[in-house]
Amino acid sequence: WIHAGGGDGWRARLAWEATRLAAAGACGRHPFGAALPPYYGSVWFGAVYVLLAAYFIVNLILRLAGPASVQLDQGQQLFFAQWLSVGHDTQPPFYNWVQYWVVQLLGDSVLAVSLLKNLTLFLSYLLVGLTAQFVIRDRVLAVIATLGLITLPQLPDAHVDRERVR
Repeated sequence: WIHAGGGDGWRARLAWEATRLAAAGACGRHPFGAALPPYYGSVWFGAVYVLLAAYFIVNLILRLAGPASVQLDQGQQLFFAQWLSVGHDTQPPFYNWVQYWVVQLLGDSVLAVSLLKNLTLFLSYLLVGLTAQFVIRDRVLAVIATLGLITLPQLPDAHVDRERVR
């Protein structure tokens, strides 16, 4: 994308400048002020976590408000959650083991499957964000890294219920 327009267009110049600034670690003045520290405990970075948590909570509520039927993937999880096994199909067993204990607590329901799925996705975003914050030490780039998970083909599709799309 740096070579867009033969390297002399406005898009190429914008991409070049963004890359240069990101590589230099100086993306400019932070919009919320320089008082916020670029490490753990930042109120601004915590807002990203709150928004992500709200998104996944709304997703869970919408799934529970919908039909009580389960799709193939959710039904498979409920089926495999009936017992502990070394592995199911080609998947490692850890998620199925956690799903087993969630089903033991909540019963075999849409709530048990959707709660674990949304919690797992939120924790993925959270851990990537905390890791990015620790490694990068730049708030803007850490937020970009955290929200960059949205661009992965499997993660955004994982929290869209297939029956709502059809």
